[in-house]
Amino acid sequence: MDSGQRLRKLQPWARGRLPLQALVCEPCGADLLLGHLPCRSSADPRQDLAAVYRLRAPRLESPAAQQEETLGRTEVSLAMARQKQSPSGPLSRELLLRLREHQYCELRPSPIHGIGVFAIRAVPKGIDPFHSNFKDREIRIPKESVAGLPAGLRRLLKTFCYYDDTEFWVPSSGLNVVRLSIYLNHHKRPNLEMLKDGTFRTLRRIAPDEELTMDYDLSFEEVHHF
Repeated sequence: MDSGQRLRKLQPWARGRLPLQALVCEPCGADLLLGHLPCRSSADPRQDLAAVYRLRAPRLESPAAQQEETLGRTEVSLAMARQKQSPSGPLSRELLLRLREHQYCELRPSPIHGIGVFAIRAVPKGIDPFHSNFKDREIRIPKESVAGLPAGLRRLLKTFCYYDDTEFWVPSSGLNVVRLSIYLNHHKRPNLEMLKDGTFRTLRRIAPDEELTMDYDLSFEEVHHF
């Protein structure tokens, strides 16, 4: 009898005689509630149950204790699910491919100003070094709507969002996820340009450890003074 047949025969019998959560595998201590198969096999599921399982300690009755036990079971279930996912599965292979094809930059202290964006490897000409499968968009918020926000939040918007005299362009993902491109510094001989749709394109090959820059005057169509 294979393990699937044994489990199908064992579980209805256990549910009819004892609470499912009351059974624990004697050899290894695993809980039948988590779908654990008996560590020993037998043609008779009742004999198998008697030989392999024992009653666990009575359940705690307080709501807090029951909630704690439920959370513990959930953590065990998640851990078991993580173990079952192969590190060479399709999702991890896809992620490795995206990292290899699209990850080019990191943040470092900049000699130009504050924090800048630097190449961690050679960046080809004509690509978007900030390509992401996560599609974000800018939400335009009138300045008068922002005026009522706390001072710290207004300062954050001015630091990390594009804005003009009438409105702020705020990422739809909010400000808890900050894009690398927001740290691009200004240079009159840039190696990067911002396109009309908000994406970027390298103007030439960028060497490893070189800082990525753009011309604010061209990108935002007004002269900037620093």
